[in-house]
Amino acid sequence: MKFELLVACAPAPLLLWACASAPRQMAAHPEAPHRGEILDTVDAFFLALASSDADAIAALHSPGAVNVIAEPEKGASIRYRPVSEMIGRIKNGAFPKFHERYWDPAVLERGGLAVVWAPYSIDQDGARLHCGADIFNLSKHGETWKIDSLSFTIEPSACGEINPGEGAIIRPDFSALDAKEN
Repeated sequence: MKFELLVACAPAPLLLWACASAPRQMAAHPEAPHRGEILDTVDAFFLALASSDADAIAALHSPGAVNVIAEPEKGASIRYRPVSEMIGRIKNGAFPKFHERYWDPAVLERGGLAVVWAPYSIDQDGARLHCGADIFNLSKHGETWKIDSLSFTIEPSACGEINPGEGAIIRPDFSALDAKEN
């Protein structure tokens, strides 16, 4: 009986030591110290996209940036497109003009990396095209945040579910761009 008790209890100190010396889970900063700068970068991207400013879009991205596209309603597989392809289409006039708005962004940040997740909608000529979720991955280069990737879903039938709630702050502010175009 004593031997069985010794065998049963012997691993306990080893288990306690292993748990105490295990690396602690790292958490993102819940307050995202650079939240304003990060969201300003996302806003600048959507404003540049709406005005077809290919040079500004290129400047906001890191080299090799990619778009990751999911269309769950079509059952389509995930597609990857280099941002350079989108920039080329904009320069050639082959990229549609639209306004993409987002709201209720969740921002996580740690060690010069950030993630922004937000629901969005796209409107073209006053008509809603589709909605979905945007996921930006950004990295800090000196004092500047750059977009490394933008993943997004395209969900036309989800707009009713995804629409912003009462009092949501919708970003970016297109009023200056709209006034310039009119």
